[in-house]
Amino acid sequence: MNQWILRPSLFWKNIYIAGASVTDRLFVAGGEQGGQSSSEVEYLDLNIGKWFPTHSMQSKRSAPAAAELNNALYVTGGCDGVSYLSSVERLDPREGAWCNLPNMKTRKKCHSMVVLNGKIYTLGGFEGDKYVATVEYFDSRMGSWVETEPMNVSRGNFGAFVIQEKLYAIGGVKKNGEILDIVECYEEESCHSESIREKEPFFRDCVVIFNCYLTRGWIGLFCGLLGREGRKWSMATCTLIKKKSH
Repeated sequence: MNQWILRPSLFWKNIYIAGASVTDRLFVAGGEQGGQSSSEVEYLDLNIGKWFPTHSMQSKRSAPAAAELNNALYVTGGCDGVSYLSSVERLDPREGAWCNLPNMKTRKKCHSMVVLNGKIYTLGGFEGDKYVATVEYFDSRMGSWVETEPMNVSRGNFGAFVIQEKLYAIGGVKKNGEILDIVECYEEESCHSESIREKEPFFRDCVVIFNCYLTRGWIGLFCGLLGREGRKWSMATCTLIKKKSH
């Protein structure tokens, strides 16, 4: 259809929320309502076309992060209006109750969270007095958080994506409110990177259409990848790289 259409409005007006899809439902958790941190959770049932309030989290969380793993909703961090949080909660919609999981090693909000190879990764964020580059993952089989290679750049309020078993951190903000155009890439076991020359300057400012071009034969928004071996992050500046035919 190539157009945006309105869908049912949220049950509550909300900002600084986290969201994720679980089976056929879109979940929204935490945020701020009327300037106050919220523990409220609601979901959009796509079959019915309506938002429903559901079980509230155990902690109020403004600017948390959320992700889905094994048909359960995970929410990490945020701010309860007094303190920055390292706590983690999980909701299994089939059980209908939140449970606490082991805390992250870092208290933070405005971070990103993704799932890579069955592990929940939290990246960056703001810990109260500074933005951080820390990265840690929760291995659900071990039931613990593990710190791994930090990003090269401390950042918050950024995009994070997983494609082809690689994790990308894109843009965001760092200290002094500096807005970033920096892209980093991480691969768990080995990181093969190459230096790529910018060939199409026209696309230099097109970071906002990253997802669109991933579905049309483009593989990324980066030029000048600087690679290192092992569990390392590689850096890039923004451009479009056309996928090579084989």
